[in-house]
Amino acid sequence: MVIEYFMEWVQTAPVNKRINAASALARACTKKTVQQDERDEIEAALTVLLEDNAPAVRFAIAETFGAFASAPRHVMTALAADNPDISLIVLSQSPVFHDAELINFVRRGSEENQIAISCRPWLSAAVVNAICNYGCKDAALGLLMNSAARFTSDDLHRLAERHGTHTDIRLILSDRSDIT
Repeated sequence: MVIEYFMEWVQTAPVNKRINAASALARACTKKTVQQDERDEIEAALTVLLEDNAPAVRFAIAETFGAFASAPRHVMTALAADNPDISLIVLSQSPVFHDAELINFVRRGSEENQIAISCRPWLSAAVVNAICNYGCKDAALGLLMNSAARFTSDDLHRLAERHGTHTDIRLILSDRSDIT
């Protein structure tokens, strides 16, 4: 594929064709058999598609990449800053993000982003702590229900201080054996 031809095609192609192309390109990017020069062209095409006016095109990229560690960082970072339908997919499952980035999304992101991060299948102690300190009530609830979350006693006390007036959180906290 030559990126110049792709860029011309994208300008006139119907949305459904661009969605299919976005999914196909993202799938190709995850293959280990793709040569580096091909991968560079695929990433360039995906970068062009990040600017597509149709959110469904960007959604297709996010959905296809899902939890692939081989997804290009710049693509995933752009998708994480996209509208909630798109950002929630990548923030809830993509392993390409560093703790500092996730913490930044918790501190400055929307409540939807906080909830998505609190439900990730793996969470570092630093991200758990950030959600305890800055997350909304629903993010705290998601974190408490996430079996991957490991809490310090300070984290649990902070959740109790910030969200203990909410019955559902108070009940979960009172059932924990690790809170003193």
